[in-house]
Amino acid sequence: MMLQKERSDWKGGLASVFILFGFVYAWLCFTCVLRQGHVSEDDYVRMTQEIVEQSLSKEAVPAGWECSVRETREVQP
Repeated sequence: MMLQKERSDWKGGLASVFILFGFVYAWLCFTCVLRQGHVSEDDYVRMTQEIVEQSLSKEAVPAGWECSVRETREVQP
């Protein structure tokens, strides 16, 4: 009789462990989906600085600079 009682407790404990692992797995999947596409603040700042540095290369001319030079050249004889 004690052997049968231990087996039933063993099955219930195993079922509880499986349910617990199921909840943990579901929580990890949920947090993974939430983090998908997330960019940390440090990476965002770094990427923004790289974009600005690339757009302000030494060869780049400011937008208003070309227009004023053209107008000056056209007006002067």
